Amino acid sequence: MKQLFDAANHYVETSDWKTIAVLKFCLISLGMIIGMQIKKEHKSLY
Repeated sequence: MKQLFDAANHYVETSDWKTIAVLKFCLISLGMIIGMQIKKEHKSLY
């Protein structure tokens, strides 16, 4: 697990802000797509 975090830290240190912004945008989009695939009866409302 430590190797994974070390690799992620190295990637962030060597990337510029544009690359990290695109990565975050892709992760948000992926989360929205996965969220839309959840059936209505399995969603919980607060």
